[in-house]
Amino acid sequence: MSKLSLGVEKVATALARLPELPEPAVSTVVALHDRCRLLEAWMDRTENLTALMEAKDWLAAVERFLEAKGAQGPAQTTARLLEARIGDLLPRGEGGKGKLSVATDSLLSRQDAHDFRLMAERRDVWLDKLPLARRRVLRLIRDDDADLRPEPERPVALLSRLEIGDFRQVLADIPDESLDLILTDPPYPAEFLPLWGDLALFAKRTLAPHGMLAAMSGQTHLPEVYRRLGEHLPYRWTMAYLMTGSANVVHARRVSTMWKPVLIYGSTTRRLHDVATSKGADKDYHGWGQSESGMYDLLSLLADPGATVCDPFAGGGTTAVVAAAHGCHFVGAEIDPATHAIAAKRLAS
Repeated sequence: MSKLSLGVEKVATALARLPELPEPAVSTVVALHDRCRLLEAWMDRTENLTALMEAKDWLAAVERFLEAKGAQGPAQTTARLLEARIGDLLPRGEGGKGKLSVATDSLLSRQDAHDFRLMAERRDVWLDKLPLARRRVLRLIRDDDADLRPEPERPVALLSRLEIGDFRQVLADIPDESLDLILTDPPYPAEFLPLWGDLALFAKRTLAPHGMLAAMSGQTHLPEVYRRLGEHLPYRWTMAYLMTGSANVVHARRVSTMWKPVLIYGSTTRRLHDVATSKGADKDYHGWGQSESGMYDLLSLLADPGATVCDPFAGGGTTAVVAAAHGCHFVGAEIDPATHAIAAKRLAS
């Protein structure tokens, strides 16, 4: 009896061994499709996780090989069914995050384990849509979860609090773990670098477990800014804030720049897109101010309506204005009395 014609019954009895799998590169498309169908029958009868994960690696190679030939459909179907089967057999612990065994830990990443459990639990979302790549299956699950999630209620009365003074003093009464987002644009010159460490300490105390600090920075002293923030907060990402119009020239470094880094620290709960765009400069309210269009684009990526947003360096009040426009509560501080007066007037209008 040839390898290819090995009966499903014989395969199913060998639960401790994976059926011998041919190399994709030396197999025909038809032979690989036939072997995929044999694997589907076998996987439903075995509880051998090690063998299933070896089959997973083989199927990944088959998917790549058949994709190049435009015939990956059956392999995609088999691969998704096998991944869900692995998810069925993985141990469950508290919160569905069971510890993997020593035998499986070296063959399966924690992210794969999470994905496979999710696929096993949510077959109702994707099973009838096969063949699909794994990323498409996971996207269908995420989209279905989003459809079921209730729309956040827009608060009837938005809190808007703008203090005058040093944020380290005037915002000291903000309760611990009460802020969803700190969105701010601190001053960039070297003399203000110590403020970054104080900002990180403030964020560490006041951010909720799901909260984030998003701080715009110049690039001249960027390594030092990273260092000071990283002493107290977990780094997550650097977003790009694009500025249309004429370039800003940094003469000391002989650079013309049209973007700013936005440094993200804190939770990884929220999925992020890492580019925000300003439609033009806006220095009407502060010489270092950012445009409402750019800050609104940035805020909408980082928070939902109903969130509490803080800006410890409020300047001319742009963050406060866009927070209200996005349906968010706002609390902030501005140390310069003249600039605070400008911001307070904007908020009152």
